[in-house]
Amino acid sequence: MTLHTAPGCSVDNSTSFALGGGDAGTYASQLMNENCNTGNGADGCSNHGPAQTRVYSNQLSTAGEAFNEQEGGVYVTEWTTSGVKIWAFARDAVPSTLNTANPSTVGFPTPLASFSGKGCDFGSAFKNMTIIINTTFCGDWAGKVWESSGAKAATGVETCEAFVAGKPEEFVEAYWEVGGIRVFSSGSQ
Repeated sequence: MTLHTAPGCSVDNSTSFALGGGDAGTYASQLMNENCNTGNGADGCSNHGPAQTRVYSNQLSTAGEAFNEQEGGVYVTEWTTSGVKIWAFARDAVPSTLNTANPSTVGFPTPLASFSGKGCDFGSAFKNMTIIINTTFCGDWAGKVWESSGAKAATGVETCEAFVAGKPEEFVEAYWEVGGIRVFSSGSQ
């Protein structure tokens, strides 16, 4: 989970939360970059979250093949002047408040990721936002870490670009199914 900004926005938090609402242990996401303009905004500031977690006592995969096998899930992002928080829920564990005209995150479990800190004016760094959904196989980040991530050794292919070009069958299941996007605002935000 990553935020991309112009210069002047840095976060200083480290997200930690209790799995299963506090009853199953803890997990601390790893803050990869504090500067949300890292790489001239291409890398951004990111929290590396878990591939699987527990939310409301339910096992939840947050990405990849396991996410697909559970038929996806619901992601919730709350953007305020003090920061950005992200939650993920299994389809059968979506909080009922999300089905109302005025949803509230009060009572949600601790977020999967939280971006905050005095080094960013979230009110001015994030405005006039646009939702973009795309699939970039070898973008600025993935293309750079192909070898260091172990992908080169695992596939025997020199670059991410060569893998994508030479193995189209590996991307048969690379598509989006979006059941809906709902946007709410609070006050004048």
